[in-house]
Amino acid sequence: MEAISNSTPLIYLAKVSNLNLLKKLFNEIIVPEEVYEEVVVKGEERGEPEVSLISDLFEEGFIRKEKARRPKRGLRGLHEAEGKAIDLCEEEGIDHILVDDKEAFKLAKLLGLEPWRTSSIILKFFELGEIDYRKLRRALQDLSNAGYFMTAEVYELILGKARELKG
Repeated sequence: MEAISNSTPLIYLAKVSNLNLLKKLFNEIIVPEEVYEEVVVKGEERGEPEVSLISDLFEEGFIRKEKARRPKRGLRGLHEAEGKAIDLCEEEGIDHILVDDKEAFKLAKLLGLEPWRTSSIILKFFELGEIDYRKLRRALQDLSNAGYFMTAEVYELILGKARELKG
């Protein structure tokens, strides 16, 4: 299974040391050139520590960049990279998109895609047994500490789902 990704899921999964677990969910991650530019090129310029983890996955071929062929989506509130990621899903016939932005998430659903937020990806790692409940809680707390926006209700909802899965 393949997925298209926007910037924030890659950045935040790297920040909480869960980026490599994407290999348990997908065979390949494809990003638009704009995402590569934002995450790797500009991240290196800013000296972001998570860039090396992301770059390693590009070097090994798990993540690859692709040029979206469509012109930029002209939708208000949607950043260029998010629009290009959605375009790539449609161009490549890939249903899964990793995206956190609220407007991009809603548009992806509207277009019949299957959007995954960073927080739901971490829950999926728990569901697959790749992380335990303690590591799930720690990852969610680390996400929040790293600047990822998650309401207390969403945090509790994720932990509630994990408790249900744990049975």
